[in-house]
Amino acid sequence: MDAPTRAGVTEFEGYLRHLHDGDKFVALAHIRRALNAEPKNPFYLSYVGFLSAGCGLDRPRPRQREAPKKSAHSRTETGNFYFA
Repeated sequence: MDAPTRAGVTEFEGYLRHLHDGDKFVALAHIRRALNAEPKNPFYLSYVGFLSAGCGLDRPRPRQREAPKKSAHSRTETGNFYFA
């Protein structure tokens, strides 16, 4: 891993400050900018994933349609076994 750039470190410090203050979405913007400054930094990448999940960005959007539910009448049984 290469040495961190000053821009990446500055944005990471902003990320930590806003995360500590409870501003998750502002912190997410800072860590994304840090990742843009250093795209190969695995720490920044993991923090983006961590905070995206914490902000609820990994959940389905409200407008997405869910898969239709199976009918109560449709049966998918594997078969009946009878012992003599």
